[in-house]
Amino acid sequence: MRAVDLLNEKCWPGYQKKGMKTMFGKRVPNCVKKESLEESEITSQDLQQLETYADKLFASLGIDVSFSKHFRDRVNDPRNNKPITMAELTRLFKQTYKQHGKPIAQLGPDAEAVMKDMKTDVNVPFALELDGQELDLVAKTIMRKPNFATSNPQFAVESAVTDLEKGLVKLDKISYDPVDKLMKKIAKAHDITPKELHNKFKSKHDMIPDAWAKNKVEEKITKRTPMGDVVKDFYKSDAPQFKGKSKAKRRQMAIAAKLSKMDEAIDKFINENFADGKVKGKSRPGRVKKAGASCKGSVTSLRAKAKKASGEKAKMYHWCANMTVSYTHLTLPTKA
Repeated sequence: MRAVDLLNEKCWPGYQKKGMKTMFGKRVPNCVKKESLEESEITSQDLQQLETYADKLFASLGIDVSFSKHFRDRVNDPRNNKPITMAELTRLFKQTYKQHGKPIAQLGPDAEAVMKDMKTDVNVPFALELDGQELDLVAKTIMRKPNFATSNPQFAVESAVTDLEKGLVKLDKISYDPVDKLMKKIAKAHDITPKELHNKFKSKHDMIPDAWAKNKVEEKITKRTPMGDVVKDFYKSDAPQFKGKSKAKRRQMAIAAKLSKMDEAIDKFINENFADGKVKGKSRPGRVKKAGASCKGSVTSLRAKAKKASGEKAKMYHWCANMTVSYTHLTLPTKA
């Protein structure tokens, strides 16, 4: 696309162009919400522009979009409490097409369903009607209402952060590459940059996506949770990350999660009680440190260090290993 074409490229209904920005390595128009539309009523011209825009989106699925008279009358109804804006409507139709276009087309003629925006609570019940060889999606009405109840299928549009949350818990492995790939995919679907998505996520959770995902699996596990209970919970869990996992694999994941928590507890316990070689009232301060030893490490590594050392240093490594064993004593469950 030529530079002059980019400059003349139009924004979506309810948005206006404000300079240019870089997205996925390309220069594109920076489309922002029209502030004037946030407070004004939606006009017939606005709806005609939106209908044309929605038609272009759904055309690839053989669907023509139209608005019923009741939809047009209801869009500015005071019962919506906060007025519905063109920006909200544009987002709803665009994201419904991106996230649910194909499943909607597969419903076929005479089906009824609801598209809803979980972020704005805007709901649009619609019907699919066959018009010759083309399928019409008729928006029957519209309302802003939280917890909108219906017996018909619902196609919910989530926020980018919510989509990322759902995607993260489905990942088999939480590491940079799969998380980065997921974020790029979701950011593109919501017309934002991966950096913007990262910042929105961090603002909501006060942690980066990788850390949130790891904590999600282990959030109910503490140092006091019996190993057997952890394994049983992992056996019974229907969380996405366990889908298709065998019982043996779930047991392995449970033990790893529990031991991870135990490692954190051990480090804290040792730092608070044994770093200077004493338990209050039972040992001289600084004995481990003075001997040139350290209580950090696993029981196996501490035993190995004790064998290589001699005298007081060897004694302190053995002492640290014994204290660690006494603190971390647990019985692993047998295989079911």
